[in-house]
Amino acid sequence: MNKLILLVICSLVFMVSESSAMHILPYHEKSAKKEDGTHSGHMRKAPLYQLMDVDENSKVELSYYLSNLEKIDLEYSGKPVKMPRGKNDNYHAIIAKSDTNEKFVGASYYIYKYGKPSNVSPTKITLLDKLAFEIKPNPLPKEHDEYKTSKKYGFIVTLNAKPISTKINLQTLNGTTVEYTSDEDGRFSVILPNDFKDVKNSKRANRPSHFILSSKIKENTKEYETSFTMPYHVNPNDYWQNSKYGGLVALLGLVFGILIYRKSKNG
Repeated sequence: MNKLILLVICSLVFMVSESSAMHILPYHEKSAKKEDGTHSGHMRKAPLYQLMDVDENSKVELSYYLSNLEKIDLEYSGKPVKMPRGKNDNYHAIIAKSDTNEKFVGASYYIYKYGKPSNVSPTKITLLDKLAFEIKPNPLPKEHDEYKTSKKYGFIVTLNAKPISTKINLQTLNGTTVEYTSDEDGRFSVILPNDFKDVKNSKRANRPSHFILSSKIKENTKEYETSFTMPYHVNPNDYWQNSKYGGLVALLGLVFGILIYRKSKNG
């Protein structure tokens, strides 16, 4: 009995001490008072962003990369941060990092902004080495597109600007967890899970959630930890568009069948 109690206590200690990687999420003032409000990620456009699971003893450096690759250093005090307004369109990147002799921790989050044409390919900002240990989208969704469930997306993991084979954990705020491994070129692909509940037959009626890709590795005596976070949406093809297309195909099949029948009867 005593051994069982000790085992349970040890398990609880392990669960408490085990924390997720530092990551970035949109901040919602109305839900911030709730225990898990800032993890909801259910804001399509948010002026403020918050660092989650930050080590209180670490010194965090926060930067904002514009689509033209201009870097703006921001002051981080532990509170939600408002990103500077850019003039150009395309993807911008929020980058956070904490670096000591013993441990490096990084986090990235991309935002699409509308404005004047930047005339710069999004691959310029994604392939740019912004963190010592980084998960890079390869590529990001195109303009007017977004990460969707049931679709396959590629990524690259780099350590000190070089691709690396390592384990990556996918975690969604809807509760799904999957583990992946990058190849020797640092590449890996994920299929975002269809884990939304109570889906409605309208895009606007279904708020997005967020997925977090994270990885940990040890190089010599130093630990490295990084995360990549982005919103993902319900895929219409999994629900209402699929049923519409299915009905259309059935209707066309019926019409085609009638035409063949009449042709054979007249012939």
